[in-house]
Amino acid sequence: MGMLERMSPHFIRCVKPNSLLKADNFDGAYVMRQLRQMGMVHVVRARGEGYAHRYDFYKFIERYGYLRKGLADAPKDVLGRVCATPGAAAANHAGGDASSCIGLLGALIGCGALSETGWAVGTRKLFFKAAQQLELEVARESHMRRVIEQRLREAIAARDIALLDAAVGDAADLRLQLKLVFEAQSLLSSLRVQAEAAARLSEAMAMRDAPNLDAAIRAASKAGLAAAAL
Repeated sequence: MGMLERMSPHFIRCVKPNSLLKADNFDGAYVMRQLRQMGMVHVVRARGEGYAHRYDFYKFIERYGYLRKGLADAPKDVLGRVCATPGAAAANHAGGDASSCIGLLGALIGCGALSETGWAVGTRKLFFKAAQQLELEVARESHMRRVIEQRLREAIAARDIALLDAAVGDAADLRLQLKLVFEAQSLLSSLRVQAEAAARLSEAMAMRDAPNLDAAIRAASKAGLAAAAL
């Protein structure tokens, strides 16, 4: 009992996919009936209508703070409406992360990325309804997309393997399907083949072994290395 009291137990609600308990057989009506009987449908609806998403001030800045860059300061009338909400005036006066959150909220509202309603400011946290949380995530993804596209262009122009590898990895994390991504992937693959061929050529030259050198030269030519490099 002492161990249980020191822990934070959680309860898992199990839902059967079908009444026959067979694999790969999903009965939607049967599952929905169980969810309704558990009261889960009501819980999900209530959370959607309430402030289901909550952030400590510093957590909000950690996740969305970079969106502030490039945004104009909130118009005075917008900032005034933000500060007029319960808790916002005190948070803005407190300074630090709280004040930064108020400024970011105002800037996002001012540029149209965030609605003027559907969120609230507490003494230590920000609260968002589901629709406003989605708006924040859309703004975040849009910003990340612009940043990654710029990184891809710079990496392609530099023809640098490390930069290309990092930019392509970032694009994969965001699941971007762009012509620019495929171009970067193709260039990265080509540069890796060239780097491998160049290394093989250097090794063969150091060994001064004619058969290996001949094979390395053919591989370098196939990889597209310039004749001057050979």
